[in-house]
Amino acid sequence: MSSTQFWVAVFVPQIIERISPHFKRLFALKEFDSQTQQRVSSKEYPAFYALLYLLWGISLISFGCVLLLFIIIYMTQLVPQEKYGLIIWFGLIMFLGSFMIPGALLDFLFWSISPENFRDYVKFRLIKSGWGYEMRDQIMTLFKIGLIYLLLTSPLVIYLLYLLFR
Repeated sequence: MSSTQFWVAVFVPQIIERISPHFKRLFALKEFDSQTQQRVSSKEYPAFYALLYLLWGISLISFGCVLLLFIIIYMTQLVPQEKYGLIIWFGLIMFLGSFMIPGALLDFLFWSISPENFRDYVKFRLIKSGWGYEMRDQIMTLFKIGLIYLLLTSPLVIYLLYLLFR
């Protein structure tokens, strides 16, 4: 295990524990009721659901990585070599933003096409991880955070684009 993996494993669960109540109040997230919690925790799920859940998470992460690589590879053909640093900053800003709005849309798509039993498994995993809020509320929250991020970073993105293409 690398040092980075160790520190991520140590701090991420604690960060999620601490920010969860704040997000709950700020975005009016509804927790799963006790009946749903009991129902999803008492069910037996097929082993391949863990793989499907992992693929769901990987698809959300890979969307941002593909966007970052696309920006870095194709924008270097449009601008001179001395501006690679600006391209990387632009790519990182868009990389972080792609986890929000497109991530919310992917979540909505995956949630919509999932069968009820797999939805219960996702609820079970969310409850187990300490993020036991209704998926619809989580998707809307991610979308709202994405809009806020987009509004806050748009002046910086416009400035970086100006510097890149002047």
